Amino acid sequence: MKKNMKKTLIALKIVATAVVACAMLTAFPYPLTAETSNAEPVRQADSQTVTANADPDNPGSLALVNEGARLLAAGKTVEAEVILSRAIVENPSSPEAYLALGNLYMTAKKDEQALSAFEQAYQLAQNEFIKRSALFNKGTVLNRLNRFLEAEMAFSECLALDPTDTAPAFSLAGMHMRQGNYEMALGWLDSVSDDYLLETSFLRCRLHILLEDADAANKAFAEAGKVLDADKKLDPESRKELARALEEIEKELANLK
Repeated sequence: MKKNMKKTLIALKIVATAVVACAMLTAFPYPLTAETSNAEPVRQADSQTVTANADPDNPGSLALVNEGARLLAAGKTVEAEVILSRAIVENPSSPEAYLALGNLYMTAKKDEQALSAFEQAYQLAQNEFIKRSALFNKGTVLNRLNRFLEAEMAFSECLALDPTDTAPAFSLAGMHMRQGNYEMALGWLDSVSDDYLLETSFLRCRLHILLEDADAANKAFAEAGKVLDADKKLDPESRKELARALEEIEKELANLK
């Protein structure tokens, strides 16, 4: 039993990493978007990458959740949906199954179905990990749908459950940037932990450019370059993409007076 639950947790970590990476990339209208960079976030808080914490008193469909999560991680969305739907039929009270299904729908951009699944996961969850993960992913989908007030409520509740996990604060910064609330976005960035040094340095630079603050933008640009150089864990392809993004930023800085 313990071995099976451990496998489920590992599989869901893989899926969640991809989901949170997607959320982080959409938080960067520029320079870190799917169009301008293939780089995933460099670091992610463990509590955000874990989308399930299996309940030993309610194992039910964990084997199916495990299989469905692995299929989704492999890009086999149709097969994963069939397996995860079976998991819910076998155990309708499994928050892990709903959370995994929500991740699948979010990946497939079936946003309304994803929201429903995340809400079910949140309602059924007996532990904080699942509650926070469901809230975080729900906020990500709502943000994508431009339902900003609801997204802010979800991210804020997620942050309130564990203020030490600042991934929701990072998402709030990106969300306010999308709305043109640049000062508010900077305020949220100031509360983000060092787990997101690279991401925040790029985003801060972009925000200062949008605010047309040349001095602050140049300072942020220099900091982003230092953080990128200092990060030894970044893969070569991601480093190349981010270096290219810095070059584009430098061009914009040259136009600031």
